[in-house]
Amino acid sequence: MSWFGQRYVLDTNALSQLRRHRRESEFFREHTVIPSEVLHEAQGFPDIDVLRANLYPTTSSVLDWLVRIMATVPVEDTKLVDLYANHGGADPLVVACALDGKTRDGQFLGAPEWVVVTSDAAVRAKAEEFNLHVLNSAEFAAIIDAAEDQRPSDDPLLDGSENIDEDQSYRTCSECGRDCPPEPFQHEQGFRIAFICPEHGVHSVVDPFEGR
Repeated sequence: MSWFGQRYVLDTNALSQLRRHRRESEFFREHTVIPSEVLHEAQGFPDIDVLRANLYPTTSSVLDWLVRIMATVPVEDTKLVDLYANHGGADPLVVACALDGKTRDGQFLGAPEWVVVTSDAAVRAKAEEFNLHVLNSAEFAAIIDAAEDQRPSDDPLLDGSENIDEDQSYRTCSECGRDCPPEPFQHEQGFRIAFICPEHGVHSVVDPFEGR
């Protein structure tokens, strides 16, 4: 299920900020997982029945990770979880699922990278504390669009900031004509997407937020 070497774990705010056509895309179905508590918080979504197919179950190993994560949160810290305010019940579980998946897949050669997708600063901080790669909702939307050959210029999430050529030549290897899969990476000047031919290597690199 790992086409390009990444698995994406979404929290509730990231799930809600993705437009429905992205949640219904093949890339989303194949590459994302959704913790059980996130699905509980998203139970009012019109496509919730479809989203349940991406469930990452709360297993005993996930709970073990959850205990380890919560042990790093000071008692007085309510940024990540504040049960009295009914806030953040799913947030530490997102990180726990990513760590559980990373540990489980780590035994395999060429294991996928487990990535947390969130626009919540506290979740980002905790995920990075445990050495997980983090993307925000707009960055993940750009990855889906690149994979699905979409250019939603009227999309409020990306604010019309995509700058990918209309002719789609950035995707096609000039050596063999093969369609190159997208590979997101962190650049010193920000987020980028590389299109990599399996035979001839990197074909092109695009900045999905150029001009923003």
